Parts: sequence; C-alpha cells; structure tokens
Amino acid sequence: MVNRMLSAYLNRATQDDRDHYGKKRLDLAGSLLGALFRQLFAKMTKEATTQLKNNVDQGKDMNLTQAIKDKTISHGLK
Repeated sequence: MVNRMLSAYLNRATQDDRDHYGKKRLDLAGSLLGALFRQLFAKMTKEATTQLKNNVDQGKDMNLTQAIKDKTISHGLK
C-alpha cells in the first residue's frame, strides 16, 4: 500500500481512485430477493419442525397444514 502511494506521488504509477462510484459493487434485486426467500423458507421450515415435534411430544396427530404457516413467506417478502 505504501509502495503504491509513493509510486503515485513520484509519478511512476498512475493514481487509482478506489472510491469512484463506478467501482462499487451493487447487489441486484434478484440476488437480494433470493437471499431473503432462503431466510424466510428456513424460518418457515424451523417453525413447522418445532410445531410437529410439539405435536408428537403431546401425542397429537401430525397435521402438516396447521404446522406450515403459509403467511410467513408472503408477509416477509412484502
């Protein structure tokens, strides 16, 4: 780093503008939505697993439609 700074100061190398907006990395909407969906799906899976384990421990029948909260992903994406 110091070598590059001294080389630029002595005009042996060109200066580099690291803070230029064109060199910034941007996360696009698709990758951000994909990551959000993965988080919400993992949350829904964890909640369903917990609900089913509780039903088994209590001796109740396993009802998958009650265990899966379908609004978890919908509300999370909104």
